[in-house]
Amino acid sequence: MKLLQTGLTYCDKRLAGYDAAAVVEVIEHIDLDRVPAFEQALFGEAQPGVVALTTPNREYNAIYKDETGRPLPDQIEAFCDLWELDEERERALRTMPVLM
Repeated sequence: MKLLQTGLTYCDKRLAGYDAAAVVEVIEHIDLDRVPAFEQALFGEAQPGVVALTTPNREYNAIYKDETGRPLPDQIEAFCDLWELDEERERALRTMPVLM
């Protein structure tokens, strides 16, 4: 396994040809005006065979519970700033292509 770190909104020839790319809890940190550059760098230039893209949200964070089955307060608090997306960001995330 080879791990690379790079800017996700710039084309990086080192990323071309890989079987998979993992973009884990990153997309929500990219400014909306840079999302098309991210899309081009990932899907247009790197073109991995599979993309695993995750983002924290209320539904998935709810799986982290304490031993009594209650949600962990620290987990919920850590992501509370990401739960509320404005309409423009919601639309951008809904229209982003997904590879299955």
